[in-house]
Amino acid sequence: MIYGRCAACKSQRRRCPSDCIFSPYFPANDPQRFAYVHKIYGGSNVGKMLQ
Repeated sequence: MIYGRCAACKSQRRRCPSDCIFSPYFPANDPQRFAYVHKIYGGSNVGKMLQ
């Protein structure tokens, strides 16, 4: 289990569930990685791609 929120949940200011689809790809220690992807694709589209 990840302690704290992943970078995606932290960026979107929401609670990070234990089964978060973003956490394996966007760890909390690398928030810039999610920022780049979010800027290009948008958070909702990234979520759809990962499901």
